[in-house]
Amino acid sequence: VTFDNPTGGTVDQFSTGEYYLVKSGELQITGRFGDNARFPNEASTVGVASSGVLLGGHTISVQYVGGAMGREGFKAFWDGKEILADFGSTFESENSLVRAEYQNIDPDVEHDKARHTIGGDAGTGALPSYRLRFLP
Repeated sequence: VTFDNPTGGTVDQFSTGEYYLVKSGELQITGRFGDNARFPNEASTVGVASSGVLLGGHTISVQYVGGAMGREGFKAFWDGKEILADFGSTFESENSLVRAEYQNIDPDVEHDKARHTIGGDAGTGALPSYRLRFLP
């Protein structure tokens, strides 16, 4: 599954709330959009959750839980239990269907538009980020 605008159009989400990004019998991915100081007139992603048969019936999520601004306010969960609590940590599900990490990741390598919402200028290097991978 890719979210890289294969049609070339822009997908904008300005309203807060929870929305399906993918909804199928095998996989559901929901995004939570909320207000923040960086984009006060637009909704930004403040959480994402994935579940379904392709994940062995499990749920993984990364969401803003508060307590701090920016990345310090985000936490990752596997079936409601916190994972990736420390910077540099990794996680692999017992069935090896899901791998996740919390480390320095260069958004320019991931997608040419990723730097826009994370901040900084193109080519300025890696930033602390979460990455979720779903394996066949």
